[in-house]
Amino acid sequence: MSYFIGGIMNIAGKTQWTRMFLLVLPLLFLFIFFVVPMFHLFIMSLRSFNPTAGIDESVITISNYKKFLTDAYYLNILFRTFKISGFSTFFCFLLGYPVAYLMNISKPRTATLILLIFISPLLISIVVRSFSWMVLLAPNGVINTYLLKFHIINKPLKLIWNEFGIFIGLVHVFLSLMILSIFNKLSNINPNLVLAARNLGATNAQAFMKVTFPLSIPGIVAGAVLVFSISVSTFITPALLGGARTKVIPYLIYEQNLVLLNWPFGAAISFILLSATFIVIFLYMKLMQSKKWKVIYY
Repeated sequence: MSYFIGGIMNIAGKTQWTRMFLLVLPLLFLFIFFVVPMFHLFIMSLRSFNPTAGIDESVITISNYKKFLTDAYYLNILFRTFKISGFSTFFCFLLGYPVAYLMNISKPRTATLILLIFISPLLISIVVRSFSWMVLLAPNGVINTYLLKFHIINKPLKLIWNEFGIFIGLVHVFLSLMILSIFNKLSNINPNLVLAARNLGATNAQAFMKVTFPLSIPGIVAGAVLVFSISVSTFITPALLGGARTKVIPYLIYEQNLVLLNWPFGAAISFILLSATFIVIFLYMKLMQSKKWKVIYY
């Protein structure tokens, strides 16, 4: 394997044409399994649907997009989806940054142990983890049972099948991704910069706020984009911990495609979610790169 990788690296370093040649297969794979299906999905979103006659492929219309964008019910679901994903991303940062920082300043063995603790959930199926939260958060679950037993509450708390349940599940699922993104950036910061700040009279807190944290912002941005973009399109966790009572866009897409069999409307919702996610991420990236953000921070 090492000879094979070394051969590829030698070929890649020779000419620009050979480097371009190495991109052909990945680009071809991306085109066949992403671009082509997305194109067909977009065409499907422009079809009309009749519950009795099915899909009418002879008609091109934007009625599916108009139906979604002019209905307060669907817009409320879109807002709920982004609200839950935004809060989940924010709390992943609040919980993940101290862990990543602790890993960075710890000894290698301790850092490895912490890393294994927070990465180990990734080895367990997301379905199993969601069912575990159902056992904990249900009205007759572990948490409510003990709270009632010790007379801390008079009736079970509503911890599941609402926005709070989805939020808890998403934070648990994606916290490790945020930790890895931030830790990767923190580990690449030159420790001499912090030492220089301390030699110039900065306290530990000042060195962190003026040196370490600003240099770790790219890792925070990468982690936030990764967590938000995945959580906004996650289906399993919202379906199990939110259910039909607290719908999000992925659940709505599932309902339209597999329950109501309205594929054109489901395809239109998918593209609306994709477009809205791109817009939010684009604005977020622009904000983080703007001079106004730097002035506000410093």
